[in-house]
Amino acid sequence: MGNETFIEYLHDVNERCVALDEYLEKGQQAPVRRLSDFVGDDGTLLAWPEEIVFREKESTLVGRDGNRVDRW
Repeated sequence: MGNETFIEYLHDVNERCVALDEYLEKGQQAPVRRLSDFVGDDGTLLAWPEEIVFREKESTLVGRDGNRVDRW
């Protein structure tokens, strides 16, 4: 984290999320924001946590054998 502020850190982390009301209205077309957009300059949340939907990064499930898991 170094000498950066909390808001600068959140901006650098680049955590992607959308507002719940926009997601419910527009689905996958809802505008993507940074988590820092939901935090004020003084560090307070500008939305309730349940009003923020986080977008997961793509991933691949790998089994113990190191092979990709395609079926459960």
